[in-house]
Amino acid sequence: MLYSLLGVMVGWFLAEISYILRLRKEDKKKLKKALFNLMDVYFYLTKPRNVNLAIDGLFERVKKRFPIALTNPIGEQIIK
Repeated sequence: MLYSLLGVMVGWFLAEISYILRLRKEDKKKLKKALFNLMDVYFYLTKPRNVNLAIDGLFERVKKRFPIALTNPIGEQIIK
């Protein structure tokens, strides 16, 4: 009886450790992706001297990654 209870406790403990490690791995993936996107924006805003050209290039990259048309509350399309 005691060995069964000990086995259940060890199994639960190992499952919890596995869950915690999996959450940390997923958080690292999200942080790496966010850092990449921030560095991408920084690169496109600091490289060219012409700010309008930089913003246009940034909008083009955003439209390629997220192909959804943005609209304002009235329903007019903002970015095509």
